[in-house]
Amino acid sequence: MKQIILVIIIAIFSTALFSQNKKLQKADELFDQFNYSKALNKYLKLENNNVSQYHVKQRIAFCYVFTNDLFNAEQKFKDVLNFPDVDPSINFHLGQVLLKLGKLNEAVDYLNTYFSQQKNNTFKLICNDYSYYLYFLNTPNPNIKIQNLAINTHYSEFAPTLFNSDLFFSSNRPTPSLIKRGDVKTENYFFDIYQAKAIDLSTFKKPTLATSAFNSRYNDGPICFSKNNTIAFITQNDIKKRSSSQLDIVISKNTDGEWSQQIDHLSTRDKNFSIAHPFITNDMNRLYFISNMAGGYGGMDIYYSEFKNGFISTPINLGPGINTPGNETHPFITDSGMLFFSSDGHPGLGGYDIFYSTANNNDDFEKAFNLGNPINSKSDDMGLVIIDEFFNGYFSSNREGGKGSDDIYLVKIQKPLEYIKIEGSVTDSDQFPLQETQVILYNTDNTVFNKTKTDENGKFILYLPNTKNFNIEFKHRFYETKKQEINTQTLMQPSLLLPIVLLKQ
Repeated sequence: MKQIILVIIIAIFSTALFSQNKKLQKADELFDQFNYSKALNKYLKLENNNVSQYHVKQRIAFCYVFTNDLFNAEQKFKDVLNFPDVDPSINFHLGQVLLKLGKLNEAVDYLNTYFSQQKNNTFKLICNDYSYYLYFLNTPNPNIKIQNLAINTHYSEFAPTLFNSDLFFSSNRPTPSLIKRGDVKTENYFFDIYQAKAIDLSTFKKPTLATSAFNSRYNDGPICFSKNNTIAFITQNDIKKRSSSQLDIVISKNTDGEWSQQIDHLSTRDKNFSIAHPFITNDMNRLYFISNMAGGYGGMDIYYSEFKNGFISTPINLGPGINTPGNETHPFITDSGMLFFSSDGHPGLGGYDIFYSTANNNDDFEKAFNLGNPINSKSDDMGLVIIDEFFNGYFSSNREGGKGSDDIYLVKIQKPLEYIKIEGSVTDSDQFPLQETQVILYNTDNTVFNKTKTDENGKFILYLPNTKNFNIEFKHRFYETKKQEINTQTLMQPSLLLPIVLLKQ
């Protein structure tokens, strides 16, 4: 009798467990389709059951982030950190949430914990501590001015680009149609591409819906144009897959001033991942885009392919100096080869920030640097495009003080923020490399700006903003301390080799 009862109990438990697993599978499907509100409801019903508690609580936290419920996201990430062997990235995501909530001191603790474990630790090459890094980034750059545009509404406007004196952008404002098309996942209107004739840099005529060649039944944008005005590359939902959770890049061609209604798809892939946010170089030889294809560094990474006759070569990832375990979006490259992009994985002020990187002699990009205040904020700042040689441009942000969810801003960069790369080596008088030498960087008021140590070859790397003077001190046991002044404003090159010889005491 006891055996029969035990079998019945096991059968009931197994049935319940199977049911819970099916419910978890459904919640994961909704999450992967970006339907975070419905996914959250299903995860919450599973939170106190015995199925994959770490996974469920982590997904709940991300659902709160993606639905902008930051208070509950904070609490849930803290719950997740109570699990053993927790993913270190949870510290980063919690720190990002705390930055958005304005809890800077608490955010710094979690962000320092995360970045102390990372090899690709950009902010440590600039500042010693995340609190000082935040102070550095939050200090407004007087050479950068921004202005909210009058074309913004209380809906969302983002992904601006200028083409033939027209500003093109995506917006989920209601379309002038009797049929109201909306996304059932977000309960918002789908995004369409609009255009507005420019009167000057900050003034535009009333925006109108762009040609139907650029707009589909679902989400459209960002869009970019080839310099010869013959091709438009547009991000759209992957209609062939009938999946609004995947994105694709389509092409419309301009013939005698008319854009083709029959759009072409890039021949890139087996459709098992998204590609989006295209940017074509001026010579039309290289197409940059983002993708979550397998083999990347995280969520969305930036790739490029050679582009010829509508075909693109095997995508090449821009590598860990640009891409992170987070998401990188909206690549844009200037005529001089400077890359601008947005990221929620690089150290920043919170959410997505806008970063830049310069190309080196090997046609690779150097480490990415945060543009700081006023371009970046604790909110999401994305999609910077430069429209002329004077570094005027546009970007979008959902920061406080705007008119809607996302607004487009004019930006005037009178003097781009740049860094000097200091590559140093420390040896003794016999040219023997001195590893573990302390390298301390001081501001002119004698406060510590950064500090590092030399590696096993006696080498170190630092990046200094080209707007300040610094003093560097070198300390090693049994050797005399040496100091040197560096005036970054007088350096003519973007890098400086600094050989240091220490003498024995």
